Order: sequence, then structure tokens, then C-alpha cells
Amino acid sequence: MLKISADGHHWTDVMYLTPLDRLINGYCSIYSNNNQILFCYEDKEEIGIKVIDLTRQCINRIIEAYNENIQTYNIITNESKE
Repeated sequence: MLKISADGHHWTDVMYLTPLDRLINGYCSIYSNNNQILFCYEDKEEIGIKVIDLTRQCINRIIEAYNENIQTYNIITNESKE
């Protein structure tokens, strides 16, 4: 499950990243660069490393969840202080 937080205390669920919402028996990492988010995971029950290129739709959902998290919990961010 990908979760997002604006303050590290309040978290909003965004989406599952693995196929069929299953648990991974291995490791996973997430990387972003130039408006692209790559999610990589290795499942020890299968061979190889899987890489998921998260689409712009996913990026938009992450931004929406971040903004919802701020509004729901009345979180003050550096941007809102200006």
C-alpha cells in the first residue's frame, strides 16, 4: 500500500502498487525523477526484479492525497506559511 503524509504523523492511503494487491516476500523501493515515479520490488518466491512505471494518473492521485491529508488534519506546511 502506498501511503502519503504531509507531517509524518497523519497518513492517507493512496493505492496498492503490487499485482493483485499481494504482499511481497522480499524488498521494495520507490524512486522519483523528472515527474516519473518508478516502483521496484523483488519477490523471493519469483525470479527477477519487477519495475512498475507509475503513470501520471498515479502521480496526480498522490498529489490529491497529499492535499487531502493537509486539509483533513489542518497541517501547516512551509508553503502555507508564506
